[in-house]
Amino acid sequence: MIVNSVNNISYPYNAPSFKNFCVKQCTPEYSFLTKTEFFRQDVCWNRFIDLLNMKYKNADKVNIVCHACSDGEEAYSLALKLITDFGEKAEKFFPIIARDINHDNICLAKAGEFAVSDIELDRIDTYSEGNFSKFFNSIGHYIKAKDILKDKIIFEQGDILTDVEQFGAENTVIMCRNILPNMPPAMRKELAEKLSKYIAPSSLVVFGEWDICDKLVYKYMAENGFIMSNLRGIYYKSENKYKPANLIREMYLYLSKKN
Repeated sequence: MIVNSVNNISYPYNAPSFKNFCVKQCTPEYSFLTKTEFFRQDVCWNRFIDLLNMKYKNADKVNIVCHACSDGEEAYSLALKLITDFGEKAEKFFPIIARDINHDNICLAKAGEFAVSDIELDRIDTYSEGNFSKFFNSIGHYIKAKDILKDKIIFEQGDILTDVEQFGAENTVIMCRNILPNMPPAMRKELAEKLSKYIAPSSLVVFGEWDICDKLVYKYMAENGFIMSNLRGIYYKSENKYKPANLIREMYLYLSKKN
């Protein structure tokens, strides 16, 4: 997630203007308008999708919750990648529930209209396997998501600390990336405790590069029974069935067969 100044920016709908602010806490009092990007490179998207396929190959339904979704580009990226890689079999991953504490971020995400860089255009074309126009209309560096993507995502306002009980314990992927260091230590600890209480070992928690560089996040997750998988930033609850060696071995065997 990249925090941008929002002064003197006009949007194609009636969004309120914001004055300068300092991002220190992720609370309603400190809510802020943010911008992410398509297929951010702190996720290895191909290996992440391979992990989802391996872990949930026998599941009938997988719940994906993308919290702190900013303007929605991460949720759109994930939906595009799932559709491209799995086709009709991707339906068990939908709808993706994408939430943000800030109402105006949700307005941006629902609109599905973005100004993107050349690098992002290239990433979208690469991950869609050359089918950019299947997913977006574009005029230069301005793109608009088509219904094939928008219909796969539900954008709504929410706070991860109060929503975690609603996610569903089994077969749930919780994405909350690059927001935790904005939380006071007590809130980070509370989130780790709630994740431990309300999700099962069949679920995954996906953090961002900024999160996992925070020693307190690592500490609180470890104290609550979480172990990082062989993919950086992806945590699961430690139980006998999901020891690190077993998960790494399963991933290695899966990729070996695939290749």
